[in-house]
Amino acid sequence: MSKLQRLFPALSAACLALGSGYAHAQTPTAAPSATPAPATTSPATVKPASGTSITDMSLSHAVNICELAVIAKVPVQTSLATAARAMAYVIQNQHGAQVASTATLTPEQMFDGSLIEIVTKVNSGCLAKLNATDQKTVTTLVAGINAAAKLQPATAP
Repeated sequence: MSKLQRLFPALSAACLALGSGYAHAQTPTAAPSATPAPATTSPATVKPASGTSITDMSLSHAVNICELAVIAKVPVQTSLATAARAMAYVIQNQHGAQVASTATLTPEQMFDGSLIEIVTKVNSGCLAKLNATDQKTVTTLVAGINAAAKLQPATAP
């Protein structure tokens, strides 16, 4: 089990504590299990999303969030949830809800993992350009992620 996958329960709890259940309320329970996108690969050829694929998806979403926040004044809280749901949807439908080195993920785990990946990239990419409200949203989420990571026990080698 990967370190990130072990973080999911604590991260879910941390996200639930932020904004009175902000992340949980945004969890993509309906979208991934609703009418799935037409399969582009057969189940036998579905491969877990690689680390590079996750990085590429989260970086593209982070750039989009930064552009929307700075240029169009769309609140980060709004676009972040949408981006995490979209990324979770791709992981579900293109990669069989699997990320390299993990078991099959739940919709909540995919959302939380996507949120973590995206928000950390927004934090490092455009935090200084965001308005005060958006900066607070990002720094609060990053603080929750860091706090949850510290709660996890060390793994045995």
